[in-house]
Amino acid sequence: MTKRTFFIFLLLAALFSAGDAAAKTLQRTVDAVVLNARGCGPLLGRPISSLRAYAKTASDFVPIPFQIDERNAKGQLVFPFGSKASKDEDGGRLDANDEIVFMARDAGDPAEKTSFPAGWQAAVSLEITDPVDGGKAWIYLLAFDQPPPPARADYVRYDPANNMIYATNYTMGFDKKAPIGIGYLALTPQGGGDGKNYVDRLKIRFTANMFGGRLKFARNEEEFTCKVVAWIDGPVRVIRHTQNRVIVLLNIPSPSAMLDNVYYANQFEFPTEVSVPFDPRTVISDPRFTVTTDALCGFPGGTYRNEKNPRPVTIDGVMSPEEKALDRSPYKWMVATMMPPYRGAWLNRVAFDPRFGVSPNLFYLDDRNALDPPENDPGQCGNVGYTIDVMIDPKKGDLRGNSVMYNIPDFSDEKIPGILNILDRPLVVTPAGLR
Repeated sequence: MTKRTFFIFLLLAALFSAGDAAAKTLQRTVDAVVLNARGCGPLLGRPISSLRAYAKTASDFVPIPFQIDERNAKGQLVFPFGSKASKDEDGGRLDANDEIVFMARDAGDPAEKTSFPAGWQAAVSLEITDPVDGGKAWIYLLAFDQPPPPARADYVRYDPANNMIYATNYTMGFDKKAPIGIGYLALTPQGGGDGKNYVDRLKIRFTANMFGGRLKFARNEEEFTCKVVAWIDGPVRVIRHTQNRVIVLLNIPSPSAMLDNVYYANQFEFPTEVSVPFDPRTVISDPRFTVTTDALCGFPGGTYRNEKNPRPVTIDGVMSPEEKALDRSPYKWMVATMMPPYRGAWLNRVAFDPRFGVSPNLFYLDDRNALDPPENDPGQCGNVGYTIDVMIDPKKGDLRGNSVMYNIPDFSDEKIPGILNILDRPLVVTPAGLR
């Protein structure tokens, strides 16, 4: 090989290596990304309606689904729909506390400005980095005087008339007798399911002793009120703004808890808030709060495992020796799967305000003969969730927690760490203005 040939060979190798290094290397596809707009200087003050998001693929520069959810001067989300719909003071322009929302899977390769559509006026690149392995991908936000059509895909939508959520990977409805909780949940084929409901209902049970144990106090999900007063419905996420109350004691209602339920294509989250209008320590003792999801006993079943119980047990309406021996100590995650031939699963994470020192203990019962009213389908066939024993200290404020459900369409144990990284090692987004 001549020196000249060798030099050309090295040059070509360097060019190909540079091309590979500049391509998308981000492997994470399930993360929903929410970015505060403060770093998007060139776009601040522009009408949100003038903005579009793009990603570079191997062959094109294409629009991708995204949304911008506004926050007002108080930092509160702005809800464009519902009886308590609201508006931002800036008249629909992007400001620093607004939220840019997209899915990591839609990010692409780095792009040159020559790839941008004609008519763009300002641009910001969003570099997405995985802190675990350094993988990268990019999204571009562009402002136009006359914006082109947005991406057509809509990953999740809300039907307010029927109080239903239709997402790419699941369909969810709410119990008519207990609208605070789920009454319908099905995995679509994209979510690894058959499209059929498998849930009886979400159960919320509270028990305590009163007056030194002379009186038992109990509340259940049907004694809560939940009203959807406003909502956001974008192509990437839906947020239901709900007003929630419960009769605490002697017909005294709890203060209204305004909670936001959030839904994406492949995940959703339910916040929890426990608030009482008096010091409960003067009246009650031994409080226990239990939240579970009970499956239909006619459903084909599935499996269950968690951090403390990595070997799966079978959900079939009969408590096996393995199920009876489950470690019920506090856990950080749990997984429920469908039975073959379906591969869909849910991974659940629950966390509470650390000021209260609360850790969720496992609640698990798989017995079709164990009645647990109120319920729509008698029996407990994989009634799974958590229980906490906690006394509310008014000096610490309200007890708040959050439960997040992640769908895994084609489940395997190897996919669990990647789902845990969504919260434990979140993607890092670096905005940069382009001139």
